[in-house]
Amino acid sequence: MRKSVGALIALITFLAFFVAMMPAAFVYNFFQDKISRVIPDVKFNGFEGTVWSGKSYVQIRHFPVVLSTWKISPLALFKARIQSSLSFSSNGLTGSADISLSNKGVDINNLSAVARSNYLNQYTIAYGLDLSGNIQLSNANLSFDNEWLTDSEGELTWQGGIVHIQTPQQIHTASLPPLKGQIYQQERTLRLDVRGAELDLMSVQIKPDGWAIVAINYALLDLTDIPLLADTTERREKPQRENPAVVLEEKIL
Repeated sequence: MRKSVGALIALITFLAFFVAMMPAAFVYNFFQDKISRVIPDVKFNGFEGTVWSGKSYVQIRHFPVVLSTWKISPLALFKARIQSSLSFSSNGLTGSADISLSNKGVDINNLSAVARSNYLNQYTIAYGLDLSGNIQLSNANLSFDNEWLTDSEGELTWQGGIVHIQTPQQIHTASLPPLKGQIYQQERTLRLDVRGAELDLMSVQIKPDGWAIVAINYALLDLTDIPLLADTTERREKPQRENPAVVLEEKIL
C-alpha cells in the first residue's frame, strides 16, 4: 500500500514538474495551426522559457517586431481562464498589461505604454505627419469578443512640440501645445477624441469593418496655421471652431 501511494506521489510530482517546465516553443508548435486560424495576422518566433513564464518576438501585420514577456497564473486555469501579466518593448515602444483569455473573449486591463517619436513616425510619415516627443497611454482597458471590441477606455497624453505636416504645396512646420486624448467605446465603434487646453481638436473612429474616420476641427487648423480656406481670418473668427473642417476616411484593418 505504501509503495502504491509513494508511486502515485512520484507520478504526480513528475507530471507537475513536466507541465511546469514545458517549453513554450513546444506548446506553440503543437497548436500553431489552430493559433494561426484564430489570429492570422500575428506571427510568433524566438520563444524562450516555459509556457508559464517566458518571452517571444511578436509581429502584428506589417508593424515592427515587439519583444513580449509573460507570466501566467496557474490558479486561473481552474476558472477556465488564462490570466497573464505581459510586458512588451520595441525600438521606441515600451508597455505592460494584464491579459485574461476565456472562451468568451479577451480582456486587456491596466494597459500602459509609451511610444516615442521614432516609433510613431514609422506610421505617421506615410500620412504626411512627422511628430516629435512621446505619446503616453494610461488607464486603458480593452475587451474583445470573438469578432471585435466590446468595450474600451483609456487616456492619451502628448507633451506638445514641433510637428512637420506635408501639404500639397509644401512641408508646413507648427509648434503645438500639449494635447490629451480620450479613448472610449460608442456601440461597436472605437473612438478617440483629442482636446487642447479649451477646445476639441479632432476625433478618430475605427469601425469593426476596419474603416477609420478622422475628423479634423477648425480649432486644430488654427493651431497649425494651415491655410485651408481662402479667408483664414474668417475661419479663425468662426464661432463653431469645434466643427469638422476636414473629414478623412481610410481602411486601416
